[in-house]
Amino acid sequence: MIERPVSQSAGLQVFFLLLFLEQGYSLLFSLKLFWLKDS
Repeated sequence: MIERPVSQSAGLQVFFLLLFLEQGYSLLFSLKLFWLKDS
C-alpha cells in the first residue's frame, strides 16, 4: 500500500524530468539555428 504512491510519484518525477529535458533541447536547438542564421 505504501509502495504504490511512492512509485507513482517517482514516475511523475521522471516524466517531468524528461519533459524538462525535451523543452531544454528544443530551446537550445532553436537558439543554435538562430545563432547560425544571424552570423
